Amino acid sequence: MKPSTHTAKERDQNFERYRHQKASRKEQEPDRSKKRGCIPPIVGE
Repeated sequence: MKPSTHTAKERDQNFERYRHQKASRKEQEPDRSKKRGCIPPIVGE
């Protein structure tokens, strides 16, 4: 992992935004995310 240039607070906010995006995508494709069952790594880490 590369050292992050973001503060922990910024990372939390980015993660929240990412979670919301994933949640809305999950509603559109529930089957695929259920089958995979794993969280992809956050881009940039």
